[in-house]
Amino acid sequence: MKINIEKTGSLKRRINIAVPAEVVSGHLKEIFDDIAKRASIPGFRQGRAPRDLVEKYYSGAANKELFRRVVPHFYTEAIKKEGIRPVTEPEISDINLEDSGLLSFKVDLEVRPVVKVKPYKGIRIKKSDAVVKDEEVEGAISNLRESYAEYVTIEDRPAKDGDYIVCDIEQVLDGKPIKGEKDRWLVLNTSKDEASKPLIGAKSGDIRETRITLPKEGPKAEDVGKEVTLKVSVKQVKEKKLPELNDEFAKDVGKFDNLDGLKEAVKKDLEAAKTRQADQDTDNQILDKLVELSSFEVPEGLVAIQLERLLEITNKRLAMQGFKKEDIDKQQVVLKDKLRADAVKQMKVYFLLEHIAGAEKISVTDDDLAKAVESLAKDKGVDKKKLVESFEKEGRLDDLRLREREAKTIRFLLDNARIS
Repeated sequence: MKINIEKTGSLKRRINIAVPAEVVSGHLKEIFDDIAKRASIPGFRQGRAPRDLVEKYYSGAANKELFRRVVPHFYTEAIKKEGIRPVTEPEISDINLEDSGLLSFKVDLEVRPVVKVKPYKGIRIKKSDAVVKDEEVEGAISNLRESYAEYVTIEDRPAKDGDYIVCDIEQVLDGKPIKGEKDRWLVLNTSKDEASKPLIGAKSGDIRETRITLPKEGPKAEDVGKEVTLKVSVKQVKEKKLPELNDEFAKDVGKFDNLDGLKEAVKKDLEAAKTRQADQDTDNQILDKLVELSSFEVPEGLVAIQLERLLEITNKRLAMQGFKKEDIDKQQVVLKDKLRADAVKQMKVYFLLEHIAGAEKISVTDDDLAKAVESLAKDKGVDKKKLVESFEKEGRLDDLRLREREAKTIRFLLDNARIS
């Protein structure tokens, strides 16, 4: 087998492979032997036709089978022999079986980058504290009261500031209805929202008009900044009534003896959340610094795959926020441009962590993997054994092992960082 490698890009390679006629002939003989056993040719019983007729009638099928068997085999042999480590699926082209019996084909692929990174021990990062202030506890308690608020229908007076109205809304742009909503709840807050002012004084059955400017958020770029008229058909006026902040409220919320018990539990929850956020912030800092210390390209094929994943996540998020599919589809090019930098960074982080894990001999033991599965099972509230069976069935245990190796590598970097 002859192998010639061309560099078609910084990480792109084209492998030209030529398989000698005598090797090809041996494979073709095996293929025709298999075909001859079941060949059906007019005038002969199945499997009894002469060899020359079998080769004449089934030459196309034999060549197709030859390519199916031989091309992947010799491609694998070639990359093994040359020490090539592909990171993308190979693109095989120009398969040609010459009259002489020589078989040739080309393979285009991308290879792993050579990771270049400056010394990564002693990276300087700042760690946020997890101290919870009294006003933060008060804010959380206030939000809790909001979630237990009652909304009482008011019939003896018109709507005032702070009330809610239940209404049907029709959006009108340039004289044409563009969107309708049923049973929408609107809070009246004239200090923050000018659109609330025309709705003050409204009663059930009233129809009021107000105007808003379409926001920048959302994928429908052509309508950003335009003013629309809202036709508001008022169905109900409601007043929000908050529960009193006392021991009874604490008992209603959970198994707390008194208000102090509730406040203490809220404080612990906030501290735990702040600790998680601080840990995430330090992880992000270390990875950002690591990328800054590196200088290498990442394979475009992998970036494209990661970009599609990020785009899919973004599209699902926008759909959940209520945006129409056609509006999301119009913004795919813009979204891809915005997400590309994230995709490149994520692939750089992947190769950097892999490189450091190898250099520092960081590995994941079976015990590490078992603990990770146990932790996941606890978080998901499922049986550990069933989770392992699910992971094995879906082939996800290797992914989990990789994730744990990356986590251990980040911990190694943090252990060797200068944290202030």
